[in-house]
Amino acid sequence: MLEKGKIKSAFKWQVLNISSQAILQFVFIMISARILPKEVHGAFAILNALVFVMTISSEGGVSSALIQRKIINKKHISIAFYLTVFISLFLFIIIYFSSDFISDFYDRKVKMKEIQLASLIFVIMAIGKVSEAFLIKEFRFKQLFISKNISFIIGNILVVFVLANLNFGIYSLILGFITTQLITVLLYYYFSQHSFAFNWGKKEFNDLFYFGSSFTLLRVVNYLSSQADKLLIGKYFSVTSLSIYEKGQYISKMPPKYVGNAIDAIMFSAFSKIENKKTKGEYFDIILAFVFLIGIYFGLLFYYNADLFVAVILGDNWSDAVPFLKILSLSIPAILLARIGDIIVRAENKMFKSLPIKVLFLLSIIISVLVFKDEQLIFVSALIVICYWIHGFLMYFLSMTIMKRNIIRGVLIFFLLIFIGFLIYLKFYFIELLINNNWYFLLINIIVDSIILSILLFVFKNNRFVIMFKNIFIKKIA
Repeated sequence: MLEKGKIKSAFKWQVLNISSQAILQFVFIMISARILPKEVHGAFAILNALVFVMTISSEGGVSSALIQRKIINKKHISIAFYLTVFISLFLFIIIYFSSDFISDFYDRKVKMKEIQLASLIFVIMAIGKVSEAFLIKEFRFKQLFISKNISFIIGNILVVFVLANLNFGIYSLILGFITTQLITVLLYYYFSQHSFAFNWGKKEFNDLFYFGSSFTLLRVVNYLSSQADKLLIGKYFSVTSLSIYEKGQYISKMPPKYVGNAIDAIMFSAFSKIENKKTKGEYFDIILAFVFLIGIYFGLLFYYNADLFVAVILGDNWSDAVPFLKILSLSIPAILLARIGDIIVRAENKMFKSLPIKVLFLLSIIISVLVFKDEQLIFVSALIVICYWIHGFLMYFLSMTIMKRNIIRGVLIFFLLIFIGFLIYLKFYFIELLINNNWYFLLINIIVDSIILSILLFVFKNNRFVIMFKNIFIKKIA
């Protein structure tokens, strides 16, 4: 039984957390893009992609298994902690001693010492995973908010700014991220302490292993898919080209990242607890439609305002990133569709059902880059967007199947949402014909959207779906 007040408080703090993280990310990228050369950003994109994949592998999925399980004991906690730490140390050793080979693979675009130092990040992150899991499981999002924002301000902004101005180059980014993770781990443990005593149990290990192993396999394939493009582009294109592509993708992925994170933490935990299938299915329909429409809106907003966003966030020196932001912003709705599907397969413990889709997505990304590596990078980017849409479409129908929703009805809902998206496109298109100034274009769109949303909420305020959405995760979950 979930307490109504706890969920309401958790939702408010999670929204606040996601909003503040988005603002801080904007500040970070605005600073780093202006004080560090493109070559540094390109090289760090390779390191970041490597660390990303290793972090997912090192976790072993056991922290998510702690969230998903309704009953846990001290043995579950001990096994989760030591398994995560052991895997992370094992992977760190592998990366450390293969760093020279990795550097050679990328034609020394990243140095051996840089790879070795950056690999410390996922080891540090692994230490705090159990404490983080308990903060999420217990809906303590206020503590998560404090931990993430304090660490980000100190590490990713202050440390990076100081070291970059002292000409530390790529090491300013690496050391900034290490500082961020150290502070985050310390604060996580301060808010959610657990014993370090080793406590083994075969049953508890099996409890965590099935969910953790399947979840990890799924996440590794999933995150490889999201990082494979950068890992391969870093090999076959220049670091400057990679930095331009990565910055365009970074900006385009901010809406799905923060909207997805806001929904993920609460939806996964709540859906793991809801027993009533009908209620869960109705919530699923509403959340999916709402999130997909948000994706369409942000996709078109970023497409039509790409030059403005690049100028404000990155600076005039990054104008060559505008075409990449335009094309990559079209993947935003598809990424959010897939994100909802990922939440459902985790909450319903059906990870292996999505594995073929994830492998297909990964292979399509790899093939797109490898086969067309001699083409223009913007063409490769367009192919990657198509891969995202195929992935999102397949994950949508998989989640419909898992939730036992009517597939024909799902198709109709999907095309209805696409039609609404087309109307949103027409609105952007006609406003652009009337207004040439970028700032005025953005302002008029916000005003028009606010008016339309207010009218719709007033007209449909007594609609059962609107009422249900207002009550979602607050009044009817308990």
